[in-house]
Amino acid sequence: IFLFRAAANKAAVLLIMAVIMILTVKFDKDIEKISILNNYGGNDIIDVSYFGNQQNILTEKNGEFYFYSNGTNDFSLPSQNIFEDEDFAHLPILHHEDPKNILLIGGVKYLSSIVKYDFIEIDYIESNKKIVDVISRHIPKLENVFKDKRLKIYNDDARNFLLNNSAKYDVILIGLDLPINTEINKFYTEEFFKIAVDKLTDDGFMALKLPGSMVYSPSLMAELNSSVYNSLKNVFQYVQIIPGKENIFIASKSH
Repeated sequence: IFLFRAAANKAAVLLIMAVIMILTVKFDKDIEKISILNNYGGNDIIDVSYFGNQQNILTEKNGEFYFYSNGTNDFSLPSQNIFEDEDFAHLPILHHEDPKNILLIGGVKYLSSIVKYDFIEIDYIESNKKIVDVISRHIPKLENVFKDKRLKIYNDDARNFLLNNSAKYDVILIGLDLPINTEINKFYTEEFFKIAVDKLTDDGFMALKLPGSMVYSPSLMAELNSSVYNSLKNVFQYVQIIPGKENIFIASKSH
């Protein structure tokens, strides 16, 4: 009888502990949900996921989708800068007479424009693999883009990918956000440009974008544009700037 009571008490304790753990997890999730709702008030929370130390959140409001990484809005669909995005997706490609392949580094929002061209191969590098997973499940417009047989997606660091890949491209687009942290800054340096130029065909182009202004450029904006321009000129023979709300830099080894 004593052994039976001891076993029963142990089972009861384990059951209570299990219930407490379940309630704790549920409480934590409820707290997280409340926190997210407070931070993105007015928007419906469509998806919350994690990749490494990144929290990814997809929200929606009035048919517009917003993707956040660690609280920062990475992009929106449809884009709030649709005209600038269309320029960046099309103008560098149109510089090439007959582009066969393209490499897009970041910038998932540009894919829907790029697939309209008759590329044989479209390589897309996205270090955050949750972006493609979340978007393909929740945004119909891009779901079909990801099914394009020409598109290959690589969840890798762009620098590592280029160093370990023998392919050469007619067009390389750096579709990343502004160089405001060390993770992104490294793709706007002379060191990275030297890696990229070796991955271009003889008549290939590389393009990137920086904040611009048609009227007046603040000192920090001007310094950023000047620094990147000089780094490009140290590597590429030709560098052209298409001015606008976003300046588009197109660099090549030949004219």
